[in-house]
Formats: sequence, structure tokens, C-alpha cells
Amino acid sequence: MESNTQNLENCACLELAFVRWEFDERYLGTDRYYADISVRTCKLCGRHWLNYHYENEAFTASGRWYRGLIPPDQVDSVSAEGAREFLGKLDWYLCGGSFYGKVFKASGVPSVWP
Repeated sequence: MESNTQNLENCACLELAFVRWEFDERYLGTDRYYADISVRTCKLCGRHWLNYHYENEAFTASGRWYRGLIPPDQVDSVSAEGAREFLGKLDWYLCGGSFYGKVFKASGVPSVWP
């Protein structure tokens, strides 16, 4: 998908609140923690995001997601097994879910412990 240059700087996908249906999604699979991993592409600007969703059904409010920008030259090299470490190398990513109760920017390797 080509980027829409009019929306690159101020695209809604860069905001903490975003609308899920504004993305196309390609499922990559699960990692050793059984997290669901996908690459989402913004329909407005064409940015690629790595989406990491983890939940442990044995623990109430353990659901969490992490979403980080993938540099264009690395989109094809992201894998489900390496997703958590990939996010940990980014300067920042967004995170939220029932575990956190809010959406915020974070850095470092994402937590998957209940």
C-alpha cells in the first residue's frame, strides 16, 4: 500500500486512541507465550504497526496489547517469534488493555507476566 502523503504527519494512527477498523491486518501467528501477533497497516497513511496481544485466561484483567511502528524496510522481516524483542528495541510503542486500564507510550521489552 502506498502512503498518503497528506496524512503522514497528523495521521490518527499516531494517536493514543485509534480505531481498529482503520487498519488492514495480516496475522503472523503466536509466540512461545501464546500471544497473537499481527502486522496492521493504516488505511489512511500506509504506516505498518506490529501488534502484540497477550492475555492469560487464568488471571482476571491480564489482557494487554502493544503496538509499535515498523520501519518500512523491516516489514517483511518481522516474525511472530521475534515480535516481543522487536518491540523492545523500538524507541517507543503504544500499550493498553485491561491489565493497564489506559493507553500510553512505553519502551523496553513488553511484559507478559500476569
